[in-house]
Amino acid sequence: MAASLLLTHLATLALGAAVVWAWTRRRRGPKPEDAPADRETRTPIGQAAHPHALQELADLQQRAQEERALRDRLNLATRTAGIGIWDVDLQTGKTQTDTITRELLGVEGEVEKPLRFVHPDDYPRVKAIVHEALKGTQENIVSLRYRIVRPNGLVRHVQTHMRLFRGACDRAERLLGVMWDVTDEVEHAAELERQADHVRTLLDRLSVATQAAGVSAWEFDLRSNRFLWLENRSKALMGDGSAEEFGEVLRRTIDKEDYARMQEDLAAAIRNGAQTFSHRFRLVRDDGTVRHMQTYAQIVRDEKNNPHRLLGATTDVTNEVQTNEMLVREAEQKRALLDRLSIATKAAGISTWEIDLNRSTFLWIENALDGFDDYETDSELSLERFAERIHPEDRDLFTLHLRAAIKEQRDDLSYRYRLYSAQGNLVHLQVHARLVPGEDGRIARVLGVSWDVTKEIEAAKRFERAVNGTQDGLWEIDADGTAWCSPRVAELLGYAVDALPSDTNFLRDFLHPDDAAVTSAALHAHVHNGTPYDIEVRLRTYQGDYRWYRARASAEQGEHGMRLSGSIQDVTDARAAREALMRATEAAEAANRAKSEF
Repeated sequence: MAASLLLTHLATLALGAAVVWAWTRRRRGPKPEDAPADRETRTPIGQAAHPHALQELADLQQRAQEERALRDRLNLATRTAGIGIWDVDLQTGKTQTDTITRELLGVEGEVEKPLRFVHPDDYPRVKAIVHEALKGTQENIVSLRYRIVRPNGLVRHVQTHMRLFRGACDRAERLLGVMWDVTDEVEHAAELERQADHVRTLLDRLSVATQAAGVSAWEFDLRSNRFLWLENRSKALMGDGSAEEFGEVLRRTIDKEDYARMQEDLAAAIRNGAQTFSHRFRLVRDDGTVRHMQTYAQIVRDEKNNPHRLLGATTDVTNEVQTNEMLVREAEQKRALLDRLSIATKAAGISTWEIDLNRSTFLWIENALDGFDDYETDSELSLERFAERIHPEDRDLFTLHLRAAIKEQRDDLSYRYRLYSAQGNLVHLQVHARLVPGEDGRIARVLGVSWDVTKEIEAAKRFERAVNGTQDGLWEIDADGTAWCSPRVAELLGYAVDALPSDTNFLRDFLHPDDAAVTSAALHAHVHNGTPYDIEVRLRTYQGDYRWYRARASAEQGEHGMRLSGSIQDVTDARAAREALMRATEAAEAANRAKSEF
């Protein structure tokens, strides 16, 4: 921008200098150097010329020097800045151009009909401006920007300043102007505009994401100890107060212990030269309810490495905290339930057995797994011979878990290991066992159950691979059907990235007819009841078949009505894995029930 202003200023000066020089020549007549070179300062008979004649000659020489200096400065300025000068005699139609102007137009020699170089799309506008200037009564400078087309077809953007000179009877006589190439400036401005549009789009999407996630962004001045701005503020936390008032709201509502710890943690982070700071705290609202908040901030330092601002984001994690607490309670309940379960309930797995630790042998094995029938008939199966078919990496698991249980004074074991069948197949087994003490109080026997979990593990691995290998495709759909989808959506649907238009409403155009009611009901429940929009539907791919996709989204009121913003992922493989896992689980439960009935 500064370079453009400087170039415009130089062009204005150049045009002004050209105008002054042209005006001087017209007013003063021929230059002294145009006079005969043998002109002398004496009379024809050798007498000295009159003092007035000498003074006139001296004035002419002075003006000639000034004109040469003016031309030299003008040429230097225009050549340095790439500014061309042109002059059109409106009476004769003859055009005079300098070297820079001809280079800019891409021609050699004088230019005829300069308007023929104007780009066809700009020609009407340029012609109208020139004709308007010719009809005017003032000699003002006219500025315009347009495109030219060189003889080789190359298009360039130029800036022109021109001035009209009038003679007797206010007749337009000459049009004097300057021009220079502004292509780089125009292209740079266009690129900046494209980047600005891209940034605005990213900011809009980021705003949607942060609002959907309930994230509040903020900036805090460490020197004045106040918030400078706060975005996506939560009325539940601070009402309608300003950003400046938010600091006082925090100090009043934050748990006092958490506030003191937050100050200590921030001071420690600053003291240690940390670049970031994170903290979790509780807010006690006026109605007595407690909200758990998570803050993450970047510590911004000045050129002397002194901290002066915090740029961060805060989100409400109450649901996460409450969920974790619920999971802990459920885990405790499950442990208590497992403690109350009898060995018979565990025996309903598939196979039951008992180990004599003193003799290091199996006392008995009942209902052996497929491929392990030889163990059931062996009345003296030693742990050493049994370990020969255990996977080398798992051979020490029994001993390690047994020692850990004894050290922790537990009476149960639970772990998984791998075992080779008589046919050489690798099988994953789940073990639950009870430690039985002897008369001396020391653990003498292990009574337990085992069942095959190979299918479960393989299904879980397939499900994990499917989930890890899937990348979400992003999309937005307005109430009027206007849509946007990322290139990843095209890939997920089997299209090339550039083969599926980004405005494709794939949830409408590719949806399986049987799933239309699912999407409609999910949207209604999400909008009216706040139910999360999380569904699995079938979409038609490029190959014409249907695959399962998981669609998650959040609705918001936009400028043109309701807008749904979300993502999809291909869950065809994961769905198949889940179904396989359910079938395996159902089979295990059926066998479990059969064992119990027996």
